[in-house]
Amino acid sequence: MKQITRALCILLTLLCLAGCFAACGKKPEPEQPGTSGSSVTTDSGEPSNVDENGYEKDSIPANTNFGDYTFNILSWAENNDYLFPLAASEKDIISYDIYMRNRGIEENYHCTLKPDVVNGSWANQDTFLSKARMAGELEYDLIASYSLWPTVLAQEGLLANLLTLQFPEVTKPWWSTCAETYTYNQALYYLTCPSSRGSIMNAEIMFANSRLLADHAPDDDVFAMVLDGSWTYETFLTIAEKFKGLADAEDEGSRIYALTVDDDSRMDAFYYGAGFHSVVRNTDGSMSLDFTSRSKLEQISSYADSLFALFRDDNGFVVHMEDNITEMKTGHSVFTVAGLANIQNLPDNSTYAPIPLPKYNPKDTRYYTCQTNAYDIWCIPKTTARAEDAGIIAEAIASSDYRSIFPKFYEDKLKLRYSDDVIGYQIFDIIRDSIITDFGRLEQLSLNNCGIEGIWRQVFTPGSQYYGNFMSRYDSMNGDGQLEIALNKLLKAYRNGAS
Repeated sequence: MKQITRALCILLTLLCLAGCFAACGKKPEPEQPGTSGSSVTTDSGEPSNVDENGYEKDSIPANTNFGDYTFNILSWAENNDYLFPLAASEKDIISYDIYMRNRGIEENYHCTLKPDVVNGSWANQDTFLSKARMAGELEYDLIASYSLWPTVLAQEGLLANLLTLQFPEVTKPWWSTCAETYTYNQALYYLTCPSSRGSIMNAEIMFANSRLLADHAPDDDVFAMVLDGSWTYETFLTIAEKFKGLADAEDEGSRIYALTVDDDSRMDAFYYGAGFHSVVRNTDGSMSLDFTSRSKLEQISSYADSLFALFRDDNGFVVHMEDNITEMKTGHSVFTVAGLANIQNLPDNSTYAPIPLPKYNPKDTRYYTCQTNAYDIWCIPKTTARAEDAGIIAEAIASSDYRSIFPKFYEDKLKLRYSDDVIGYQIFDIIRDSIITDFGRLEQLSLNNCGIEGIWRQVFTPGSQYYGNFMSRYDSMNGDGQLEIALNKLLKAYRNGAS
């Protein structure tokens, strides 16, 4: 009995001490990024490079002082609420946290962040780029852009080579997953933070209707398959076959669609989800298109033909691509391919859950998830005299996203809210870990439709003359070797920009 009592006393003492330490470790508002807050020390007495939650800290000097300098930042309006929100709105806790984080950066580093908020989505390319090209006149120090526009600026020689700066530190976890992909000829002109809200919310994924699957395919536990790695393209086709003909019901309210796709551009998810790429880096550091060899063309063409079979008018599936998720909102689709952000538009009683696209090669040990283009890319204009300092600001924002903003959003506002059980939590993690970057995908504009997107989408776009014929579309684009010519022209622009 004494031993038990003694053990209980020790346990209570330890719990009390843990509470005291936890209280000491709390940070005041506004959040102080970088090295602020109490340091975690190792047994040797040396400062730890991780914070109290186990996240790696940045290396920004604690005494950094910009002397009340105002950083002028070009920011794209469509996502500005999650970049530089202009007011603290407690209706959106993540936007509020970002607002307070930014105030913390200003306080900690003695500066002002002044965003110039400009429309910059896909429909506003000219508006945003015209502003970015005037970076010198408008005295921009930093640019936060829709993903595709910095590639244009880089080829025009308007961006600083980030590898020549002390910050951002591209080997840190908040940059490293994309830094190698986007580096060419010893130059890196733009970065995206994989721990930003936009990065995960723009993942192109598949939504699965658990109710319809339980009713019509009770022996096929799709979610368990995702976890054990057996969620493959052939399995997907087998399950989809069980819904054949259900889209033809006379009563429109009783129709069930095996597959719906939100916009023809979402078909990219199938291509990259199969493990194919647009541009790959060779062992000597050079880059080449990943879909032009005869063996790869045969694989992709076979896959496209199989996938297109779902789209034929007489197949009984009736696949819709109407830039909406109507059938998913009403619960009439079994599988829907769309951006993860659409999860926010589903009713509270929705029976849909996100899963990755199925593996085309069953031997693959992982899934592959691409992103829509509506995420943030950071770059620094070559004209600013404060490039080193602008790099610190980008570093402070990204490291904060990684250590505090994203964990709160991802764990509490995404996984906890939209998962019913541990399996759901694990699948969210699988999706996050499966997100890939591809140099060619980011450069699709510069490749003038000679990237895979300009070929692949046409095969699945109703009304296209290449509807259902991948090789015909490929041959039409590759006359006289135009695909490789386009890539070489792109890479030459990068070489010239770095010189």
